[in-house]
Amino acid sequence: MAESVLIRNRSILRTAAIGCVALLAIASIAVGAAALSRPGAKGPAASRNASTGCHAASGGASITVHGTGIASGPPDLLTIIMSVNTTAPSASAALAENDSRASLLITSLGHDGVPSRDVQTTGLSIQPQYDYNNSPATISGFNVAHTLTIRLRNLSTAGTAIGTAAASIGNSISLESMGFSLSNQNAIASAARQSAVRQAISYARAMASASGRKLGAMCSATDVTPPATNSWQPTFQALNAPARGAATAVPLQGGTERVTATVTMTFATRVA
Repeated sequence: MAESVLIRNRSILRTAAIGCVALLAIASIAVGAAALSRPGAKGPAASRNASTGCHAASGGASITVHGTGIASGPPDLLTIIMSVNTTAPSASAALAENDSRASLLITSLGHDGVPSRDVQTTGLSIQPQYDYNNSPATISGFNVAHTLTIRLRNLSTAGTAIGTAAASIGNSISLESMGFSLSNQNAIASAARQSAVRQAISYARAMASASGRKLGAMCSATDVTPPATNSWQPTFQALNAPARGAATAVPLQGGTERVTATVTMTFATRVA
């Protein structure tokens, strides 16, 4: 009889223990689920796309707009492309004469404060000249062209530098192109982006109001401005210089340079 009671008690205790384990497992799952649902919690709930959460908070209604901003400022760099041209009966004579005159031009620029790092040879050609009065045509001489790309950073003296350079070698010079630009456009580009963002927000607010909703949180913002390139555009000029005459300052007007930025922004909306 006593043994039967003991067996029955052990069975009751085993059943109670199994029940406790089950309750603890259920409680553990509940606590884990609650933890995942808390803001900032780690796990799948925390890794949801930010814009998806933004759209869900607004009931799926969102507005995507584009904004464009423009900022301008005075240029601080003038890039010119000059060529030194010489002709002689032989290639060696034309090249020797060209070397002499190109050296005079570079020296003249140095005297006007243009450092050597801002004077770069970007082209050199030796071309035969033909006399087509003969049959077959015969070579009558050779033309040598030495092309220099020059960056003038002091715009207040740039006109004088060009005039002096032209006077130093006379009619051997040609000015092929020139263009103003900004050596560092970061500050102006930042102002353009700020203007683009303000415009996008204004558009989004107007669209939300027109649709009977209020503008909510920003879901995303993307700068879609094309990569910066050389902002200067060459302007082709003809420079008629006297044969080694007195230097004259070329009157230059820099005007302003413009930088454009474009952004795309998405906002959630809510019922007004």
